Amino acid sequence: MMMDARQSIKEIQKIELGILKEFVRVCDVNHIKYYLVEGSLLGAVRHQGMIPWDDDIDVAMFREDYEKFLKIAPQELKPPYILSDFRRKEGFIDYISQINDLGYQVKTSYRKKDAIMNVWVDIFVIDGMPSGKIRHFFHKYNLLFHKMLMMWSDLDHYLVTGRSNRPLYEKVLIKLCQVFHFERIIDTQKALERMDRCMKRVKPVTGGTVINFMSEYKWRTEFPESYYGDGRIVPFDGLMVRIPDQAEKILESVYGDYMQLPPEENRYKHNLTIVE
Repeated sequence: MMMDARQSIKEIQKIELGILKEFVRVCDVNHIKYYLVEGSLLGAVRHQGMIPWDDDIDVAMFREDYEKFLKIAPQELKPPYILSDFRRKEGFIDYISQINDLGYQVKTSYRKKDAIMNVWVDIFVIDGMPSGKIRHFFHKYNLLFHKMLMMWSDLDHYLVTGRSNRPLYEKVLIKLCQVFHFERIIDTQKALERMDRCMKRVKPVTGGTVINFMSEYKWRTEFPESYYGDGRIVPFDGLMVRIPDQAEKILESVYGDYMQLPPEENRYKHNLTIVE
Protein backbone atom coordinates (compact mmCIF):
# COMPACT_ATOMS: atom_id res chain seq x y z
CA MET A 1 0.00 0.00 0.00
CA MET A 2 1.28 3.50 -0.87
CA MET A 3 0.58 6.81 0.86
CA ASP A 4 -0.89 9.90 -0.75
CA ALA A 5 1.91 11.91 -2.42
CA ARG A 6 1.57 14.87 -0.02
CA GLN A 7 1.74 12.61 2.99
CA SER A 8 4.68 10.80 1.42
CA ILE A 9 6.91 13.85 0.98
CA LYS A 10 6.45 14.93 4.61
CA GLU A 11 7.16 11.42 5.84
CA ILE A 12 10.16 11.02 3.50
CA GLN A 13 11.65 14.31 4.72
CA LYS A 14 11.27 13.18 8.33
CA ILE A 15 13.03 9.88 7.58
CA GLU A 16 15.82 11.59 5.63
CA LEU A 17 16.44 14.01 8.48
CA GLY A 18 16.91 10.98 10.72
CA ILE A 19 19.50 9.61 8.27
CA LEU A 20 21.24 13.00 8.14
CA LYS A 21 21.38 13.15 11.93
CA GLU A 22 23.13 9.76 12.05
CA PHE A 23 25.49 10.77 9.24
CA VAL A 24 26.48 13.96 11.08
CA ARG A 25 27.04 11.98 14.28
CA VAL A 26 29.42 9.56 12.57
CA CYS A 27 31.31 12.41 10.88
CA ASP A 28 31.65 14.44 14.07
CA VAL A 29 32.83 11.50 16.18
CA ASN A 30 35.47 10.59 13.59
CA HIS A 31 36.54 14.16 12.69
CA ILE A 32 35.34 13.87 9.09
CA LYS A 33 34.50 17.08 7.26
CA TYR A 34 31.36 17.17 5.13
CA TYR A 35 29.14 19.84 3.56
CA LEU A 36 25.52 20.10 2.51
CA VAL A 37 25.37 20.58 -1.27
CA GLU A 38 22.90 20.87 -4.14
CA GLY A 39 19.27 21.48 -3.10
CA SER A 40 20.08 20.74 0.52
CA LEU A 41 22.54 23.66 0.59
CA LEU A 42 19.91 25.85 -1.06
CA GLY A 43 17.40 24.74 1.57
CA ALA A 44 19.83 25.48 4.41
CA VAL A 45 20.43 29.05 3.20
CA ARG A 46 16.95 29.93 1.93
CA HIS A 47 14.69 27.90 4.25
CA GLN A 48 16.94 26.96 7.20
CA GLY A 49 15.94 23.37 6.43
CA MET A 50 14.72 21.21 3.57
CA ILE A 51 13.06 22.91 0.62
CA PRO A 52 9.34 22.26 1.29
CA TRP A 53 8.83 20.37 -1.99
CA ASP A 54 12.22 18.59 -2.01
CA ASP A 55 12.41 14.87 -1.36
CA ASP A 56 16.14 14.21 -1.02
CA ILE A 57 19.19 15.30 0.98
CA ASP A 58 22.64 15.69 -0.57
CA VAL A 59 25.98 15.88 1.24
CA ALA A 60 29.53 15.94 -0.10
CA MET A 61 33.09 15.41 1.11
CA PHE A 62 36.56 15.98 -0.25
CA ARG A 63 38.10 12.74 -1.52
CA GLU A 64 40.29 12.05 1.54
CA ASP A 65 37.37 12.38 3.96
CA TYR A 66 35.09 10.47 1.59
CA GLU A 67 37.40 7.45 1.45
CA LYS A 68 37.78 7.53 5.25
CA PHE A 69 34.01 7.61 5.68
CA LEU A 70 33.50 4.66 3.33
CA LYS A 71 35.90 2.58 5.44
CA ILE A 72 34.41 3.31 8.85
CA ALA A 73 30.70 3.74 8.05
CA PRO A 74 29.82 0.01 7.89
CA GLN A 75 30.94 -0.39 11.51
CA GLU A 76 29.95 3.06 12.81
CA LEU A 77 26.40 3.41 11.48
CA LYS A 78 23.73 2.25 13.89
CA PRO A 79 20.79 0.12 12.71
CA PRO A 80 18.59 0.59 10.74
CA TYR A 81 21.13 2.64 8.74
CA ILE A 82 23.53 1.08 6.24
CA LEU A 83 26.06 2.31 3.70
CA SER A 84 25.41 1.48 0.04
CA ASP A 85 28.44 1.81 -2.22
CA PHE A 86 29.29 0.07 -5.50
CA ARG A 87 32.67 -1.05 -4.09
CA ARG A 88 31.11 -2.92 -1.19
CA LYS A 89 27.48 -3.78 -1.98
CA GLU A 90 26.71 -6.27 -4.73
CA GLY A 91 24.03 -5.07 -7.10
CA PHE A 92 24.39 -1.39 -6.16
CA ILE A 93 25.41 0.36 -9.39
CA ASP A 94 25.27 4.08 -8.60
CA TYR A 95 28.58 5.92 -8.37
CA ILE A 96 27.08 8.23 -5.75
CA SER A 97 27.15 6.42 -2.40
CA GLN A 98 24.15 6.41 -0.10
CA ILE A 99 23.11 5.90 3.49
CA ASN A 100 19.85 3.96 3.55
CA ASP A 101 17.22 3.49 6.23
CA LEU A 102 16.23 -0.19 6.11
CA GLY A 103 12.99 0.58 7.92
CA TYR A 104 11.37 2.42 5.02
CA GLN A 105 10.95 1.95 1.30
CA VAL A 106 9.86 4.25 -1.50
CA LYS A 107 8.75 3.72 -5.06
CA THR A 108 10.83 5.77 -7.51
CA SER A 109 9.51 6.87 -10.90
CA TYR A 110 12.18 9.32 -12.07
CA ARG A 111 14.06 6.73 -14.11
CA LYS A 112 12.98 4.70 -17.10
CA LYS A 113 12.11 1.75 -14.87
CA ASP A 114 10.23 2.22 -11.60
CA ALA A 115 11.93 0.67 -8.56
CA ILE A 116 11.35 0.04 -4.89
CA MET A 117 14.28 1.07 -2.67
CA ASN A 118 15.09 2.12 0.87
CA VAL A 119 14.94 5.83 1.71
CA TRP A 120 18.39 7.37 1.29
CA VAL A 121 20.74 10.34 1.62
CA ASP A 122 23.23 10.83 -1.25
CA ILE A 123 26.95 11.25 -0.58
CA PHE A 124 28.88 13.06 -3.34
CA VAL A 125 32.65 13.30 -3.59
CA ILE A 126 34.63 16.47 -4.34
CA ASP A 127 37.77 15.98 -6.45
CA GLY A 128 40.45 18.28 -7.82
CA MET A 129 40.79 19.72 -11.32
CA PRO A 130 44.13 20.38 -13.08
CA SER A 131 45.47 23.93 -13.09
CA GLY A 132 46.91 24.13 -16.61
CA LYS A 133 44.52 24.80 -19.51
CA ILE A 134 45.64 21.81 -21.58
CA ARG A 135 45.57 19.36 -18.66
CA HIS A 136 42.23 20.79 -17.58
CA PHE A 137 40.80 20.28 -21.09
CA PHE A 138 41.90 16.65 -21.38
CA HIS A 139 40.85 15.74 -17.85
CA LYS A 140 37.44 17.32 -18.40
CA TYR A 141 36.74 15.25 -21.50
CA ASN A 142 38.21 12.13 -19.95
CA LEU A 143 35.67 12.50 -17.15
CA LEU A 144 32.87 12.92 -19.68
CA PHE A 145 34.04 9.87 -21.63
CA HIS A 146 34.01 7.60 -18.59
CA LYS A 147 30.65 8.92 -17.46
CA MET A 148 29.30 8.17 -20.94
CA LEU A 149 30.56 4.57 -20.71
CA MET A 150 28.96 4.21 -17.30
CA MET A 151 25.64 5.48 -18.62
CA TRP A 152 25.80 3.29 -21.72
CA SER A 153 26.37 0.20 -19.58
CA ASP A 154 22.80 0.42 -18.19
CA LEU A 155 20.79 3.24 -19.76
CA ASP A 156 17.54 2.14 -18.13
CA HIS A 157 19.11 2.67 -14.70
CA TYR A 158 21.15 5.83 -15.22
CA LEU A 159 18.84 7.81 -17.50
CA VAL A 160 16.70 10.23 -15.48
CA THR A 161 13.48 10.93 -17.35
CA GLY A 162 11.72 14.27 -17.73
CA ARG A 163 14.81 16.46 -18.16
CA SER A 164 14.44 18.82 -21.11
CA ASN A 165 17.62 20.84 -20.52
CA ARG A 166 20.13 18.23 -21.68
CA PRO A 167 22.85 19.54 -24.02
CA LEU A 168 22.71 18.33 -27.61
CA TYR A 169 25.74 16.04 -27.27
CA GLU A 170 24.05 14.16 -24.38
CA LYS A 171 20.88 13.67 -26.42
CA VAL A 172 22.96 12.32 -29.32
CA LEU A 173 24.89 9.91 -27.07
CA ILE A 174 21.68 8.63 -25.47
CA LYS A 175 20.16 8.05 -28.90
CA LEU A 176 23.25 6.15 -30.06
CA CYS A 177 23.00 3.85 -27.06
CA GLN A 178 19.31 3.23 -27.67
CA VAL A 179 20.02 2.30 -31.28
CA PHE A 180 23.15 0.17 -30.83
CA HIS A 181 22.52 -1.29 -27.32
CA PHE A 182 26.03 -0.75 -25.95
CA GLU A 183 24.93 -2.29 -22.64
CA ARG A 184 25.50 -5.68 -24.26
CA ILE A 185 29.26 -5.12 -24.41
CA ILE A 186 29.99 -2.74 -21.48
CA ASP A 187 30.28 -4.20 -17.99
CA THR A 188 28.72 -1.82 -15.46
CA GLN A 189 31.00 -2.72 -12.55
CA LYS A 190 34.12 -2.20 -14.64
CA ALA A 191 32.74 1.09 -15.98
CA LEU A 192 32.20 2.28 -12.39
CA GLU A 193 35.73 1.29 -11.41
CA ARG A 194 37.20 3.14 -14.41
CA MET A 195 35.10 6.19 -13.56
CA ASP A 196 36.43 6.04 -9.99
CA ARG A 197 40.08 5.86 -11.08
CA CYS A 198 39.61 8.77 -13.46
CA MET A 199 38.02 11.01 -10.80
CA LYS A 200 40.82 10.25 -8.30
CA ARG A 201 43.63 11.29 -10.63
CA VAL A 202 43.65 14.93 -9.55
CA LYS A 203 43.85 15.64 -5.83
CA PRO A 204 42.36 18.83 -4.39
CA VAL A 205 45.10 21.35 -3.55
CA THR A 206 45.07 24.62 -1.66
CA GLY A 207 44.52 27.43 -4.12
CA GLY A 208 43.27 25.09 -6.86
CA THR A 209 39.79 24.35 -8.17
CA VAL A 210 37.60 21.41 -7.25
CA ILE A 211 34.47 19.84 -8.70
CA ASN A 212 31.46 17.75 -7.65
CA PHE A 213 31.45 15.98 -11.00
CA MET A 214 28.54 13.63 -10.31
CA SER A 215 26.25 16.58 -9.73
CA GLU A 216 23.61 17.12 -12.40
CA TYR A 217 25.08 20.64 -12.72
CA LYS A 218 28.53 19.29 -13.71
CA TRP A 219 30.81 22.22 -14.65
CA ARG A 220 28.77 24.73 -12.67
CA THR A 221 30.10 22.96 -9.56
CA GLU A 222 33.76 23.73 -10.32
CA PHE A 223 34.92 26.29 -7.76
CA PRO A 224 38.06 27.45 -5.98
CA GLU A 225 38.85 25.06 -3.13
CA SER A 226 38.56 28.04 -0.76
CA TYR A 227 34.80 28.28 -1.42
CA TYR A 228 34.39 25.18 0.78
CA GLY A 229 37.03 25.95 3.40
CA ASP A 230 36.45 24.68 6.93
CA GLY A 231 32.74 25.27 6.55
CA ARG A 232 30.30 26.94 8.90
CA ILE A 233 27.58 25.46 11.10
CA VAL A 234 23.96 26.49 10.48
CA PRO A 235 20.49 25.30 11.61
CA PHE A 236 18.69 22.82 9.39
CA ASP A 237 15.24 21.63 10.51
CA GLY A 238 16.32 21.24 14.14
CA LEU A 239 19.81 19.92 13.34
CA MET A 240 23.10 21.84 13.24
CA VAL A 241 24.93 21.04 10.00
CA ARG A 242 27.98 22.18 8.02
CA ILE A 243 27.79 24.21 4.81
CA PRO A 244 30.65 25.68 2.70
CA ASP A 245 32.30 28.92 3.82
CA GLN A 246 31.24 30.64 0.60
CA ALA A 247 27.85 28.94 0.28
CA GLU A 248 26.25 32.01 -1.27
CA LYS A 249 28.82 32.20 -4.10
CA ILE A 250 28.29 28.49 -4.83
CA LEU A 251 24.50 28.89 -4.92
CA GLU A 252 24.72 31.93 -7.19
CA SER A 253 26.94 30.03 -9.62
CA VAL A 254 24.64 26.99 -9.70
CA TYR A 255 21.17 28.55 -9.44
CA GLY A 256 21.54 32.23 -10.29
CA ASP A 257 19.07 34.25 -8.17
CA TYR A 258 18.79 31.46 -5.60
CA MET A 259 16.54 33.40 -3.18
CA GLN A 260 13.80 33.64 -5.82
CA LEU A 261 11.33 30.75 -5.56
CA PRO A 262 10.93 28.89 -8.88
CA PRO A 263 7.51 28.49 -10.54
CA GLU A 264 5.69 25.44 -9.21
CA GLU A 265 6.02 23.60 -12.54
CA ASN A 266 9.82 23.92 -12.33
CA ARG A 267 10.17 22.50 -8.85
CA TYR A 268 12.14 19.33 -9.54
CA LYS A 269 11.03 16.21 -7.68
CA HIS A 270 12.19 12.61 -7.72
CA ASN A 271 8.52 11.54 -7.71
CA LEU A 272 8.99 9.32 -4.66
CA THR A 273 6.07 7.61 -2.97
CA ILE A 274 6.56 5.92 0.38
CA VAL A 275 5.51 2.29 0.56
CA GLU A 276 3.89 1.11 3.81
